Amino acid sequence: MEDKVLLKKVVRKMVNEAIQKIEKENCKKDILSEYKEENVSCGNDNIVIRTYKKDVADDYAYLSANIDRIYEILEKSYADIGGLAGINKKSNILRNNTLVKLAYNNDRIIAVALYSNRLMGNKMTYCGADKDDALGKVAFDAIIARDIDSENLEEYNWVEASGAVEHYCKKHNAYNLPSKYADEVLQLNTPVKIVDEYHYERPIGIEHTIYKKTIFGFNNVDLLKKVYASIFGKIEDDIRYMYNRLRGLKESEQKILSQWPNEVEFACNMVDFFEHMCYEWDLCEMPNKIIEHLRLAVGILKNTQNRDERLNSVLRGGEDALNDIEPLTVIYKGVEKPIEEIVLVSN
Repeated sequence: MEDKVLLKKVVRKMVNEAIQKIEKENCKKDILSEYKEENVSCGNDNIVIRTYKKDVADDYAYLSANIDRIYEILEKSYADIGGLAGINKKSNILRNNTLVKLAYNNDRIIAVALYSNRLMGNKMTYCGADKDDALGKVAFDAIIARDIDSENLEEYNWVEASGAVEHYCKKHNAYNLPSKYADEVLQLNTPVKIVDEYHYERPIGIEHTIYKKTIFGFNNVDLLKKVYASIFGKIEDDIRYMYNRLRGLKESEQKILSQWPNEVEFACNMVDFFEHMCYEWDLCEMPNKIIEHLRLAVGILKNTQNRDERLNSVLRGGEDALNDIEPLTVIYKGVEKPIEEIVLVSN
């Protein structure tokens, strides 16, 4: 079940549309530029999202001058869930955070997101929206949507989420990292307590209160490689199993099971396997080396003489699947890489 969910959620973030967008830009751009401004239209209103770096003098001065407003939004946002765990005074807001995103409407701050690079990538550590401003939630939603968008994958934005943040991430189909990777990402002295496939519990804050959390996003390229190896390596294992199972049948056994040679039955099984992924798992982007197995199966069926109704039906299904499946390419750190270079070994 986990592999199916992974396949559905992860693949959508690395499709060719994202590649085309990034190729139009400078792939060597400074992801955490000293000053970045992006606009989000909302009816007749315009929300501006600005990014600030703590180690840039002017940015730090601006953030310090507006720390009261930032703290006000965060304090109210966390009031209903036990308060700001880990922050007991305003000065601590910038101490452990390296990046700040502020959303404005008419030059008034209406949403806040803080990030730290201590654990690699850009971890959203605290966030919130002005509950008294109708556009506050819209602005925060825009920050989340931008962070997890496929064209920003190479920024390695990620968040340890629960509650409203988890809701927003799921709303935008953010990649939900399985809980088995939590210890690797968080690097805690004490392992987390796994709750289910995606959730875990761990103590947070000065009082070590136990919270249930889940992670969205990736924090480094090695983790991305590992997840992809797990996903597509499993597909390769399944294909290899089908091939070896049929190859191991003796000719006499095969004739009892089917009138067709082993390779034809292998082709039928392969088409069924890909149709299942394509239409039931909703997986329509795959690495070329995976798609080659389907091309081989369709080729075998096309070259089979005197096909019966069953084989003709399977062949049509294979051809339809080939038309629906697109080659998958992944982008990370602004560099386009074929998936074959990322999937090294199966876990």
